[in-house]
Amino acid sequence: MKRGLQRIIAAALLLAFAVAAYAQLDPERLLRMAETNDVAGIQAALALGADPDTADEHGNTLLAAAAAAGYVELAQFLISHRARINNRNAFGDTSLMAASYHGQLEMVRQLIASGAEVNTQGWTALHYCAWQGHVDVCTLLIDLRARLNARSPNGTTPLMMAVRQGKTGAVRLLLAHRASTDLKNDEGATALSWAIRDNRGDMIMLLKEAGATE
Repeated sequence: MKRGLQRIIAAALLLAFAVAAYAQLDPERLLRMAETNDVAGIQAALALGADPDTADEHGNTLLAAAAAAGYVELAQFLISHRARINNRNAFGDTSLMAASYHGQLEMVRQLIASGAEVNTQGWTALHYCAWQGHVDVCTLLIDLRARLNARSPNGTTPLMMAVRQGKTGAVRLLLAHRASTDLKNDEGATALSWAIRDNRGDMIMLLKEAGATE
């Protein structure tokens, strides 16, 4: 009788442990941990066998969440556990793009040092930081030989992105590094035509000074 009770207790404890372990591996919970910089929680989950490339329904991984928020320590931990640094989500975005979009300068630096691709096909990190006007991030990417005239799938360049959003600092930076003013997207629009359409006088002046023509 006593031995049978011990077995029941042992089985109950084992079940409780299994349930707790399963909860630790739940993708939604892991993603919340990444979004809140719960490094200890992520460490515990990976020790139980969690996938460092756990992602949401759109393919946004734990590393992408850490990158967007600027959680450098968490990102470094995930990378040290073989998280795929150049993984793309359903929209083609990488962790480096996420960090660049959100202006996470130190994160951008760390990701590139760990092997993140600066010049991806299609949309690039430079497109994203130009769109948001993060001049410091754009400067770092350019210093690391980001393609100034990278073309998105619809032919848009980083300069067009900066002009469209009215990011004067980014426009000045790109023009100072001789970004082309002549390129057109798939609809035949140039950076200057966008500036004219949106009545951005400062952009029009900068572009014309750089040699742009209508």
